[in-house]
Amino acid sequence: MTTSFIVLAAGKGSRMNSDLPKVLHPLHGKPLLHHILDTLQSLNTNTDHRYHLVVGYQASAVQRATQDYSIQYSIQHEQLGTGHAVQQALTTTVTPDEHTVVILPGDCPLISSRTLLNLLNTHHTASADATVLTTQLTDPGAYGRIIRNASGDLIGIQEAKDCSPEQLAITEINAGIYVFNRAALVDSIQTLTCANAQGEYYLTDVIGNLHTHHRTISSVCTDDPTEAMGVNTADELSELAAKYSPNQ
Repeated sequence: MTTSFIVLAAGKGSRMNSDLPKVLHPLHGKPLLHHILDTLQSLNTNTDHRYHLVVGYQASAVQRATQDYSIQYSIQHEQLGTGHAVQQALTTTVTPDEHTVVILPGDCPLISSRTLLNLLNTHHTASADATVLTTQLTDPGAYGRIIRNASGDLIGIQEAKDCSPEQLAITEINAGIYVFNRAALVDSIQTLTCANAQGEYYLTDVIGNLHTHHRTISSVCTDDPTEAMGVNTADELSELAAKYSPNQ
């Protein structure tokens, strides 16, 4: 059995106010993207691993910066959302024998191997079609909210810009890291539309679609919110650097 890891690294990161691709900004002397790739390649599981990187803005620069890693590249020529980015990998480099697909953003450098292994183990134990990493934040801000039913089952993810006032009050957020059964992901991602506030194809909509079709969805809530912290601005990068010591 083969596990594939798809890292999304196509965006410019315009709020960084820099021409450097967001994923190449350094955290303690190492690009954000390298932190993630090093963690992924250190994972000790019982399956073969393959690594896929979706690139777009300054694709050649990102490829040069990751040339020492064993990676297959997919190009997202237009940045049309996370769902569209994953589609590029699924149709160009991910093969049918890669039954388990892990998806991560390229700007979330503090995710730990322990949490990723927990996510994978939970996914397989539950025989899930999708497993979502979540965390709790007192100030969830622009993070997508986790939607649960009265029984506590995860039934969807709502992006902040599309949330109702009641949904904005939810403090459990989506970390943007998932494990999918490949076949379920391929079937569901074909149904995505861009009828939302940002006019993008949201990967998060796959979760609601799977719930609608009575597929199994599980989740893991990390008690360390820094693992879910992404980088969108220079201030956020500075905050992340203050929370992380390269010697820890």
